[in-house]
Amino acid sequence: MGCEVRGLKEVREVKEGMRMIETMEIQKSGSEEKVRKKKYYPRAYKRLLIQERDLQVMDYCLDQKFLTVEQIARRFFRPQEGAKHPLHTAYRRMLTLQKFGMVKLVPYAPGGQKGVQTTELGERELLNQGLAPLPVCGINYATAEHDRRVTDVRILFEDLGLLSSWTSDRYLKSERVRVRRVPDAIMRFKKDYQAALEVEIAWKGKERYQEIFSDYRQKKFGEVPFLFYVCNTLEQLKNLAKLTEHYKWVYYVLYEQLVQKGPETVFANKLDEFRLKELA
Repeated sequence: MGCEVRGLKEVREVKEGMRMIETMEIQKSGSEEKVRKKKYYPRAYKRLLIQERDLQVMDYCLDQKFLTVEQIARRFFRPQEGAKHPLHTAYRRMLTLQKFGMVKLVPYAPGGQKGVQTTELGERELLNQGLAPLPVCGINYATAEHDRRVTDVRILFEDLGLLSSWTSDRYLKSERVRVRRVPDAIMRFKKDYQAALEVEIAWKGKERYQEIFSDYRQKKFGEVPFLFYVCNTLEQLKNLAKLTEHYKWVYYVLYEQLVQKGPETVFANKLDEFRLKELA
């Protein structure tokens, strides 16, 4: 009887020992799996295949100073181009490019909204690809909202297929060092005529606007027969329209109307008007 008890006790001890060994093996395999994962992810990100779209985004960022992720999604990740969820896809791609130092996401507004900027490494990549980008610049927080709206206007005009070229203020400043100020952009339309763009946030004062209109009349920016003002408020629009009531070449629109109505937006002055879609 005593021998049988000892035998059963030994069997239980052996079984418990086996279970402990199995438990240790499971824990060991789990920790090894964690180690493998920690080593695996950095290896997965050692190489980056630069796509043509990446180059376009980085070049566009330099031209426009910065882009929001929403603007990048709207301009470069359209659903018809294979992106089922444009905003999510664009954000993930920007995080990948940031991980490799090609771009950086930085706040551009007090609310914490982030803009995408091309870095010096991204600029060098553009140069290596045979492009001639503008130099890297920082975000001017005093004009960030203005710069964002200028980009919104550009994307809208491009989406409607109106433009054959866009010359940004950054490029104009690099080419016209002696000019104190330049338009926000000069647009060439597919109907082969040009128009300057001025996006307004705050009122500059009557004398300042008279100086600006004088620059256009004196052709300081070349042959630019039309000027489009995108105004912030209705009061601002009315005041500007009163200053130029005899100028048929200056047209006005509200920013909110432009964003909401798109091709149906009416540009107008005291003497004339047209719908945006007519420029096509």
